[in-house]
Amino acid sequence: MLFRSSLGFLEQALGIGGSEGERVALLEDAGTSAGRAGRYDEAERLLREALALARTTDDRHAQLRIAAALAEHPLLGLGRLREADDAIGEALIEHADLVDDPAYVTVAGLQARLLLDLGADAELALAACERALGLAERAGLDPIVADLLVTKGAVLGATGRRREALTLVAGGAALAEREGLLHARVRAATVT
Repeated sequence: MLFRSSLGFLEQALGIGGSEGERVALLEDAGTSAGRAGRYDEAERLLREALALARTTDDRHAQLRIAAALAEHPLLGLGRLREADDAIGEALIEHADLVDDPAYVTVAGLQARLLLDLGADAELALAACERALGLAERAGLDPIVADLLVTKGAVLGATGRRREALTLVAGGAALAEREGLLHARVRAATVT
């Protein structure tokens, strides 16, 4: 019910008008809300519209954020892992000059998780984890660090490196607990 009210408000705001930048932000918020509520088809439609508009306004930071939201909520939620991986890969290449942007780090972290979910070569997944962890640490993005520690632990566990895996997952869980990150805590609990 709360989601419908929020989404209704966002849709009304979209009807009022405003600048293209404001429309991008409203579409992004509406799409992200729809995705978190499990309304993936609606989320995909809103986020793709937001991404297209962000491209016309050349808002590269918004493009990264929206690519992450599109991959994480509707595409992963619908089990369209390859599409999510393609969207993330394109965003990382297209915006490689924004490597210090928190949105870029978020996208890099999602790529590492997707490689794990896709069953990619362990070395490739570990390399993506290491790269994203370095970026997240330097940027001070503890939520991403916590999630990536769990991801790296899962990759190592799948390769038989159990002690190292458990240590990383425990560290990710502790950081998630400290930061109040339910999603990373749940992921950590399912890995161990």
